[in-house]
Amino acid sequence: MHEVEGTQQRANGSSVKPSYKHRTICYYPVTDDELDQLAAFNRVSAALFAAGSFILGWSLDVGKDLYFASDMDPSVRGNAVSAAVAGVVIAVVFFVVGVYFWNAKNKQSRRIKTESVDDL
Repeated sequence: MHEVEGTQQRANGSSVKPSYKHRTICYYPVTDDELDQLAAFNRVSAALFAAGSFILGWSLDVGKDLYFASDMDPSVRGNAVSAAVAGVVIAVVFFVVGVYFWNAKNKQSRRIKTESVDDL
């Protein structure tokens, strides 16, 4: 049996190769305002993604019902189509705004890291 670098032998004869690398922990000087801003961006983007997912799921459910229901009243069908299309549009808007806040959070995080490196 040959030995592979980085593997750990077990008592039962099997071997395990760790799939992670040890990384050093980096600490950055962050003010309370910056930390609150990062948390707010994170909460808002998560809420928008959750709301967008819920609305998109509802709209697709209405669309599925429209596709498989053949005996639906024409006025109800028209209202359901309008509601499904509006739901998809609103979900896309929620996703776009969520991506904006997610990018703002990442931009703020990168700014904190670069400023702390510049201070060294």
